[in-house]
Order: sequence, then C-alpha cells, then structure tokens
Amino acid sequence: MSSSKKLHLQDVKDLLPFMTPFPSAEQVFAGDIKAHRRHLLPLLTLDLAAINPEWSGKIHFISPKEPYEGMIGGRTTEYHDYYNRENWLAFRLENDRYTFLGDFRYFYLEGREDSDLAEYYEDGEQGLEKAKAFYLQHGMLNPWDQTDNPQAWVDDIGSEPGVGNWCDGFPLEYETGSDGDENAYPLTEDGRRFHLIGWLASYSYCDTGADGVLLFYDPVDKIVLFTFDWT
Repeated sequence: MSSSKKLHLQDVKDLLPFMTPFPSAEQVFAGDIKAHRRHLLPLLTLDLAAINPEWSGKIHFISPKEPYEGMIGGRTTEYHDYYNRENWLAFRLENDRYTFLGDFRYFYLEGREDSDLAEYYEDGEQGLEKAKAFYLQHGMLNPWDQTDNPQAWVDDIGSEPGVGNWCDGFPLEYETGSDGDENAYPLTEDGRRFHLIGWLASYSYCDTGADGVLLFYDPVDKIVLFTFDWT
C-alpha cells in the first residue's frame, strides 16, 4: 500500500463513518462470550478497509478491566505464552470477532479472589455504561458528564509505533523512520512485523485503564495484539 493511501488521523473527537462506539459483547467476541466480557470492555469498532483498502472486516479496541496495580499479567506468569505476557495480550480475529489466544487464567480474577481488583472491575464497568449513556444523550465522548470537554474517540490512527513506555517484554524490531525518530515493531512468532492500527486512552471511555491502548494487527494470521502505555 502506498503512503499516499495511508490513513492518518489524530485527536479524533467527531465520530467518522468507519467508527462504531460501544459495540456489544456479541459484536466483539466469539466462543465463550461471557468469559471474554467478564474481563474485557469493548470500546470502539473500526472498519479495516478504511485503514487499508487491502484489508476487510472489522477490528475492535478493547480495554481489560485490570490491572488495579502494576501491569496486566504481572501476577499470572504461569499462564504466559508468546503473545500473552506482562502488559501484552492477543486475540484471533475471525468473522469480525475476537477469541482470546491465551488461557483465561491469565486474568487474575479468573478463579481467584481480590476484593480491590473486583471493585476496580466494577468501576470500569460502571464508567463505560456512564460514558455510553452520555454519548447517547450528547453525541460526544466523556465519562465525567462534561459537555465542554469532549474526549478523543481515537488519539491516533496511521502513525508508526514510536518508542514509548510500552516497549518492554516483547520481541521488537527497531527502525529509524524518515523523520529521524525511532520506531518499534512487535514481531509475530515467525518474525513478521505487526501493523499499528492506532491508539486511544482507555480512561476516556470508562474513567479507568491505560493512558494508551495500542492496537496492532497481523493480517496474515489474523492476530490482534494489544499493549498498554502508562505515563
């Protein structure tokens, strides 16, 4: 795909035709939908063809309800694999829906007790419902009932993955871009670069979560990879 066709957007506060906010769990997840939804918040759906005309279908920004402290996966190392590790998790994309590629015990509350984390799960759920209701009433994104402070649906689409706090604990390939900045590309298990779809702030949707939810995609194996930037 030539650079002239590459979509590049920043600080998108008005919904665009290829964006669908607050998709349902049934629209986002496959397989055990209840297990997915227990740990994950669906935020925003994008049409892949708008990002790259060679692609088709839909892809989704999601946010895990944890961590309350530390990094997701930080306390469940026995259930890590190549794609699912501390601060990284991955899904298979089939028929526009996600299936988690790991063991659900990667999420700490799967079969474990933690009252603080359980309360944080509930805070995220309530925050998402509040933001959805606010959107339906006012047509903008804000989880704090502030009509004079619309939040960005997406902070960036189409940029290269610049080096940040997320660059840790995963196989990466580094390259200096034409602007002189260094970029970092996560690699598939067989060594291909993931494509960065974009990033957004989780807390703009649910008043909890990461400063940056980074969404990567491998169109060959249909793997969606997430990592989270914390400042």
